[in-house]
Amino acid sequence: PKVTRATTAFQWYQSEMISVIKKELGPGTSMGDSMTALSKRWKSLSEEDRAPFSEMEAKDRARFTEESLEADRIAAEEQEARRRKLVKQEGEVTGSRGARKRIDAERNLK
Repeated sequence: PKVTRATTAFQWYQSEMISVIKKELGPGTSMGDSMTALSKRWKSLSEEDRAPFSEMEAKDRARFTEESLEADRIAAEEQEARRRKLVKQEGEVTGSRGARKRIDAERNLK
């Protein structure tokens, strides 16, 4: 499963404020100019004003960690299943020609 990255506090601020800044700067303003203004405002914010965005970041980081752990668990299970499929099981004869194909067919019947 694909896990989306955690969103930073600045990214939360950006998603909320970029349209406001673009309106203030007027039509025809480039995205670069808008981002420069946004960055300056972010840097001038106090910790108190950044707090809501930091809280959103913390929640999203917790989500990311949880989803990553689940994705890692699933990937490990899939890897173990692939490994088991390739490892000789008790009672299987692997020394003959075409053994892999025969073993796969026998395992599919179980």
